[in-house]
Amino acid sequence: MKIAILGTKYSPPFFRGGEEHVIFNLVKYLSKRKYSTEVFAPKFRKWRKLDSTSTATNVCRIPVSNIRFFYHFQFARSLERCLKADETDIVLNTHTALGHNLSFHPHIIVVATTNLGEADSASRSGLLGLLEGLIRRKFAYRIEKRAFQECDHIVCVSDHIMDDLSVNYGIQQEKMSVIGNGVDCTYFSPSVPRERTPDEQFHILYVGRLVNRKNVELLVRAAGHLKSNGGRISVRIAGDGPERSALERLSKDSGLENMIQFHGICSGNELLNLYRSSDLFVLPSTYEGMPLVLLEAMSCGLPSIVNAFAGAEKVVTEGLNGYILREGTPEELARMILRIHDDSELLISMGGNARRLVLEKYSWDRIVDQYCTLFSSLCDPR
Repeated sequence: MKIAILGTKYSPPFFRGGEEHVIFNLVKYLSKRKYSTEVFAPKFRKWRKLDSTSTATNVCRIPVSNIRFFYHFQFARSLERCLKADETDIVLNTHTALGHNLSFHPHIIVVATTNLGEADSASRSGLLGLLEGLIRRKFAYRIEKRAFQECDHIVCVSDHIMDDLSVNYGIQQEKMSVIGNGVDCTYFSPSVPRERTPDEQFHILYVGRLVNRKNVELLVRAAGHLKSNGGRISVRIAGDGPERSALERLSKDSGLENMIQFHGICSGNELLNLYRSSDLFVLPSTYEGMPLVLLEAMSCGLPSIVNAFAGAEKVVTEGLNGYILREGTPEELARMILRIHDDSELLISMGGNARRLVLEKYSWDRIVDQYCTLFSSLCDPR
């Protein structure tokens, strides 16, 4: 069986986001099960050098413009021609708009976030956010809804995404299933356990894009409340984005330059080393689907503190493997950080529980088993 996988970005070994990690592992684990795969991605001029250095095989890059939203139409038109000549059995689409108006069947769309969810989050962040929210609600939403209606099946990465599609997009429950994101638990694994001394530095880690809905400002402001801890707590921020300059400026103005380190975009091994050498993971986002970085951190044995975005309680259980922010204030986040910092036994038990949860529910072997079952049902509905 041949699977065509659609994604907006795919240039391993360099990964710009979670979507690429998902595609990379789908290709890897489906190949183990003797599926043939080919990735179809836009070919942007601005990423030409990066794409040319990629080690990925079986990738078809379709030339498009750099104009946001417009390139989706160019890609979809050319994709039809490619698929007809490719003897594809199933299209697995990880970015909804890339497959809008697609006549190929069966067509599966994987939904990690929706435009309405993104719009609500963006609208809380000033004038540009309001504009983005308006575009998503009035333009992108319609394209997305049409794609959902025309495809054969929708994979939601979490229950609350399924609820969103049912309530706000009118999609029938029987057309959807929930299959979470997966983690390579062999690669993302804890370092050798070590005993923490009271004077040893405690490292807090955030990984992700630096954009408004990730709400990293909350973590920076919480660090200000932890400053009086005598320098025994550090904050590591891995990732890049339009908010980086503002966050660095806030860090400097708050006198936190020595406490907060901005690591930028990290390679695979650099990111793994950050996970393994950190003590606590913090994800202050206001909106998420099934955050891959959270699962990676937990797979490395890190307890987590997350904001109360929809679906957070499906991964983080209060007091068992982390905490969920209810007030969403810097003071509350600082209190929770100190609760874990001050209790070494709690730190160890939470980390162990986090690792066990990922092994039981989110290993790529388990996730791909679910995809294979879905493929079989769509190709042989009897």
